Amino acid sequence: MPKHNHVTLIGHLTRDAEYNEYGQSAKTQFSIGVGRDFGDDSDFIQITVWNRGNYKQAVYHRDLQKGDAVFIEGRIKQERWETEEGNRSKLVVDADKVVRIPKREEQSGGQEFDDNFDADDFDIDF
Repeated sequence: MPKHNHVTLIGHLTRDAEYNEYGQSAKTQFSIGVGRDFGDDSDFIQITVWNRGNYKQAVYHRDLQKGDAVFIEGRIKQERWETEEGNRSKLVVDADKVVRIPKREEQSGGQEFDDNFDADDFDIDF
C-alpha cells in the first residue's frame, strides 16, 4: 500500500511567528486556528517551517503576525518527548509551502469588493 502524508490547511495565526536560527539552519514556528464545517469549534495546529537547502522559507515567513490568514501545505509529524509525568507527544505540521493570504483591502487596493452582483448580468454558454 502506498504511503501518503499530505495536509492542506487554511487558517489564521493565533500568535506572531517565532523565528530561531540554529547554525546554518533556521525555523519559524506559529499556530493557526482552523474552523470546522459544523458548529463554532476550531482546531489549533502548530506549524513548523524549516529552511530547506537554498530555499530560505523560514526567513520569508518570520514576519507573519497574529490574525494573518495563511494557506499551508505540508506533512503531519508526531513529536515525542519524556517528562517527569511520563511520555508526551503532539502532532505538528511540517510545512513545505506557506502562502500569506492578503486581506480584502490589500487585494482591492484599499477598496471593498462589491459582493452584490447579479448572475443574469453575465451571458455564459454551457
